[in-house]
Amino acid sequence: MTELQQPIDAALVPDALLHMKTAAAVAGLSEDWLYRRAKTDPSFPKLIRLGNRCTRIRAGDLTEWLNTLAK
Repeated sequence: MTELQQPIDAALVPDALLHMKTAAAVAGLSEDWLYRRAKTDPSFPKLIRLGNRCTRIRAGDLTEWLNTLAK
């Protein structure tokens, strides 16, 4: 089975639901780091569970959170 990759440009659409792999690439962090941060940091954007093995994060929420870190 071939897994389709989500284009990084999807992060430019605020309502896009990013794959965690794409979110990690946008943030420059590992997927594991994002999952750990989601569990421990109340300011981190809410992860969206679409199934047992399907988690997404809204692109606009992620970029907004990253911008707060840069301030």
